[in-house]
Amino acid sequence: MLYVIRHLQVILPSELNGQAMCYGHTDLPAQILTDSLRKSIFQSLPFSLNESPANVLYVTSPLLRCRQLAGELFEGVPIQQEPRLKELNFGDWEMQPWSEICRASLDDWARSPQSYVMPKGESFELMIKRVGLWLDDLVHQIEQNHYEYVVVITHAGVAKALQFIMKTKSLEEVLQSSSDYGQVLTLPLTPIAQF
Repeated sequence: MLYVIRHLQVILPSELNGQAMCYGHTDLPAQILTDSLRKSIFQSLPFSLNESPANVLYVTSPLLRCRQLAGELFEGVPIQQEPRLKELNFGDWEMQPWSEICRASLDDWARSPQSYVMPKGESFELMIKRVGLWLDDLVHQIEQNHYEYVVVITHAGVAKALQFIMKTKSLEEVLQSSSDYGQVLTLPLTPIAQF
């Protein structure tokens, strides 16, 4: 099984005065993990808080908000950092208030959410391809090392891409879905589309 954990809420710079910001590849810290959320996350995993079974592969996005949660959850356990698990690259929109992004560009994105390429960034389709390539590599790693479980700490966009690739949701369902911070998504390791 594949357990996908979304990072916790990010901490934005105080000078932004609470504005809703666009961030994807921007490396931001996150809130500290609470004991109650730690317990909730472990209730969704196949092992307990005090166990570190050998048949588990731990992988995280290299962005701080994911690495931070991975370290808080799995202290002392080897965790792979995987760049292909970064959030969608919003390019020129990164760290811009949503209210200041060109309305016409946002409308274009809303009309074609899977194929619209962010200025100097990427599209959801491109992110699906990079996440799919990681999944292909993961299959080989699982076969070679006999992992029974894979725990991934990543982002909402990557979780959506994984659900689409692994055929648990349609593209339309994925694009309309949302996930909470710290939410655990459980996915079967098959079927996996080849990329």
